Amino acid sequence: MRLVKFRGKNLQLNKWVYGNLIIDQTHNRIFIHDGYVGDSMEVNCVEVHPESVGQFTGLYDINGQEIYEGDIVKLKWTISIYTAKVVFKEGMFCVVGDYALHSFWNTSFDTPPKIKILGNVFDNPELL
Repeated sequence: MRLVKFRGKNLQLNKWVYGNLIIDQTHNRIFIHDGYVGDSMEVNCVEVHPESVGQFTGLYDINGQEIYEGDIVKLKWTISIYTAKVVFKEGMFCVVGDYALHSFWNTSFDTPPKIKILGNVFDNPELL
């Protein structure tokens, strides 16, 4: 089974939080549930910037970092190097950059691409 989790930037502390996504449509607010408070059943929900929310792709970069939607990555295939943004499109996580759209799970690769996270679109938009 694939691990499904999200990240978002905390509105108060401006730090990344990771966990389950909770959407309050009544008040147009988004939260990340990042665990329980102590041994109690009290839920710890953190309100996050809606535009910062991204889902975990289930993949890791060459340094073992989790790759999330909204990350800016450097990909290297054989002799080609791309800088691209991770997006969810047409039912799969993809990278968009240099006018190309490549699926992370394209099985036609003889060797998988080397992927390194450079930053993300929320903190480092200048990387694109």
